[in-house]
Amino acid sequence: IKGFLTGLGVFDKVKIVSYRLSLSGDYPNILNTLIYAVEDVSKKGIRIINFSAGGYDGTCSSNETFKQILLNYDGLFICAAGNEGYNNDDSDYLVERFPSNVDASNLIAVGASTPEDSIWGDSNVGETTVDLFAPGYCIYSAVPITNCGSNNSICEDAMNHCFHEMNGYHYVTGTSQATPVVSGCAAILYSLLDELPNISFDNRSDFEIIKNIMLDTVDITNVYGNQPFVNKCVSGGRLNLFKAVGKTVSNNFLNFIKKYADNSNNKAERKDFINIITTSSSKTGETWRFNDNSTLF
Repeated sequence: IKGFLTGLGVFDKVKIVSYRLSLSGDYPNILNTLIYAVEDVSKKGIRIINFSAGGYDGTCSSNETFKQILLNYDGLFICAAGNEGYNNDDSDYLVERFPSNVDASNLIAVGASTPEDSIWGDSNVGETTVDLFAPGYCIYSAVPITNCGSNNSICEDAMNHCFHEMNGYHYVTGTSQATPVVSGCAAILYSLLDELPNISFDNRSDFEIIKNIMLDTVDITNVYGNQPFVNKCVSGGRLNLFKAVGKTVSNNFLNFIKKYADNSNNKAERKDFINIITTSSSKTGETWRFNDNSTLF
């Protein structure tokens, strides 16, 4: 989401609150830990949760219990679909994926794609249980230095294309890496829409707008003319941040104008907005004037 070392990332202006959860033990303990975290996050007003973890619950009761928690959370819960190479729709595996299989409208389950714009071999899929795919192959990631060692399994990729560095950072592949890419995109859309007069972000349904935009703007056909994600996830495609921003601006064009046109004291912010409008919006051919008589186009 945010690169602390380089300042680069999907969204470098985001503020991150880190929670360390104990995921050891049986599922009732794991569920209780996660419930506590979501409820505490909600009290703090944090509206986007990135959860790069998960597993399988033999009783399937955890998913139904956690669903009620998420339906009371006014925000988005974005989580990894899993790295077992399974189809999460398939009940033959005896158990449901937790928490990515939770049927909540504000949950986004993420699979991992490759630089070749295909599905990473070990990424879980699911036409009804995985929402979309995002880049998750050989992502430069922070890892505790105590875990860094040439023989540590976390440094190795099944296809031997990931490389280890002895500084607490190295390249890691998986849906846990794809998930924060989607979380970063959600944060960008949230920052664009926040404080617009037509969206309050005081209930879960407002955040579902962000989810729907991301799912509606995925790339279905890759550069090779193939459609590898069709029938493998709900949206049938891979995240496209540029298109998601463009749709956000287009859908709320007049409200963006109302927000910025009378704000003549914030020219730096206005310049950023104009750059977004002129490169992303389909609303062209009209002249919009600010109070200082400058024009938008």
